[in-house]
Amino acid sequence: MATPTASPPAPGIAPPSGGSFFGHPRGLSTLFFTEMWERASYYGMRALLILYMTAAASGANPGMGMDVATAGAIYGLYTGLVYLLALPGGWVADNLWGQRKAVFVGGMHHRGRPLLAGRSHRRDLLPRPDPDRMR
Repeated sequence: MATPTASPPAPGIAPPSGGSFFGHPRGLSTLFFTEMWERASYYGMRALLILYMTAAASGANPGMGMDVATAGAIYGLYTGLVYLLALPGGWVADNLWGQRKAVFVGGMHHRGRPLLAGRSHRRDLLPRPDPDRMR
């Protein structure tokens, strides 16, 4: 049985330039890592959202102190909007922004979400002022 081989490019068509990513076009690596971080961000948020909203609002690790029904409604709204906004978001990316800007904005969005989530805990990383030295 003969093994299939890649046919040479047609005359007048140059082979792709710029190297490859494990035998695939370079653009596929951008697509892969964008999709990977999107899924990690979305499923990570889904895993922690209700736990954070229903945790007590006081203590060492404060949450929002909501009841389970309200937290579930917000979670359902979040999950529904993720799927519903894919269509208008795809339209904006295709018709207004273009490929490069859409990938850049999406990357900044996924990079910024963990920073915003940790914003309330940054004060714990800073040194606390000494009340005696403030007099």
